[in-house]
Amino acid sequence: MTVTVLALPPLRLAALRHTGAYLDIGQAFAALDAIVRRSGVGGPNTMLAAVYYDNPAKTPAAALRSDAGVVLNDTDAVPEG
Repeated sequence: MTVTVLALPPLRLAALRHTGAYLDIGQAFAALDAIVRRSGVGGPNTMLAAVYYDNPAKTPAAALRSDAGVVLNDTDAVPEG
C-alpha cells in the first residue's frame, strides 16, 4: 500500500454520522447523496470525504463512529437533513 499525505486548505464539510462497522458507511453516503441531490448543492466535481474517529482494533464494530461528508463551497447553504 502506498500512502500519500497532502496539505489541503481548510474544507467546509456537511456530513451525516454513521455508527457501526466502517465498511457500512456506504449507507450514510447513500442518504447524503439523496439530501445533496434534493438540495441542488454540488455538481460533477463535488468532493466527498469520510472521517473516521475510532480505532477498530480497540472499539467494537457496533460502536465505531464515522462521518460521510460532502465538501461545500463557501457560498453553499448547508442542505436540510
